[in-house]
Amino acid sequence: MRNVIGIVFITVFAVQFLGTIVYLFNAARLFRRLEQQHKGVHEAIGSPLLFMNNTPRNNILFLRWIWNRDFRDLDDPKSLALASLVRSLLLSLFFGFAVLIALFVALSVTL
Repeated sequence: MRNVIGIVFITVFAVQFLGTIVYLFNAARLFRRLEQQHKGVHEAIGSPLLFMNNTPRNNILFLRWIWNRDFRDLDDPKSLALASLVRSLLLSLFFGFAVLIALFVALSVTL
């Protein structure tokens, strides 16, 4: 049983790693698109960039914007689809992280 949990843990970890790369790539695309197409929104969420101007305040503003689905106010189907994708990826990563924690606890208990 412990081996099965270990294999599942490693698999979920690998999926989380790849999912994080996909999320970061698409978040960067969304930031660029907002900067180019929706300057007002980009400024309202702190003008974030993936690495530059990446502050806790900007992260909170962006996560609130994504979580509350404020992106639905955008009158741009491509930006709307990209923001929806980023939100879906973020929620999937949160869920995957919870699964990793549960698997870690399960591995610790089976020692």
